[in-house]
Amino acid sequence: MPDRDEFRGTYGAWLVSVGRSDEGLPLLVQAARGIDNTIDKADFCDFIARAWHQKSNPQRAATYDALAVHLWAKP
Repeated sequence: MPDRDEFRGTYGAWLVSVGRSDEGLPLLVQAARGIDNTIDKADFCDFIARAWHQKSNPQRAATYDALAVHLWAKP
């Protein structure tokens, strides 16, 4: 896998979208921490929230949902 956060996060998002949250979540977290682009970070946080929903942890999901909304609202 290419060693760029954009690729890592996109692959992690795809894994979550096909129900493989255990594999996608670590990639998304790493990508969200490393990327500077606010919109990409917000998108990755949205998929992190989806992963936590899949893992039946609504409290953690809500945290990342709120973070994504906050990042999308940044100017």
